[in-house]
Amino acid sequence: MDGIELAKQIRHGSDIPVVYLTVYADDKKLARAKETHPYGYILKPFEDRELKTVIEISLCKAQAERQLKTLTEELRISTANFQNIVGKNIDGIVVVNRNKIVKFLNPAAETMFVLKIEQVIGEKFSFPVTVGEVTDVEITRSGGLGGVGEMLTVETQWEAKPAYLVSIRDITDRRKVENELKNISTSRRHSV
Repeated sequence: MDGIELAKQIRHGSDIPVVYLTVYADDKKLARAKETHPYGYILKPFEDRELKTVIEISLCKAQAERQLKTLTEELRISTANFQNIVGKNIDGIVVVNRNKIVKFLNPAAETMFVLKIEQVIGEKFSFPVTVGEVTDVEITRSGGLGGVGEMLTVETQWEAKPAYLVSIRDITDRRKVENELKNISTSRRHSV
């Protein structure tokens, strides 16, 4: 086993930076060494300062790569959490930009509008977008039945730009109960 094979094993099993210190400058050895993604390649003879500098930079780069790896994993987890929460939310969630172009919608909104994400992203949002006002909209409930949705819009940011977050809650059952109570109240007034 030569130094290049050893470096492959070190890099494969850990994130220890490898710096080559060698007398070999031929293209074949250099090509093999590059496959191990070394942090440096120093040819003999060398100056102590040169070796110290390459080692310091290699350690700094290795630390930055570890931090990047950690941040990438945290971002992956955060993205998965976001997708899980928004994807399982029973309220429809739609993000539109200031021109009312749809940038995002969750599965509940897909069902409510009987549209697929691919059909909606990049298209104009057809409902009024009024910040802070509650608006009733016609929706489709699971099973294909019509219903009533309560839509509320707030300002937000999407991809670092001003946008609107539109949430739609299915209030069909609540409206039915409200209407029944209203009918009961009306019939009681008439019977008194």
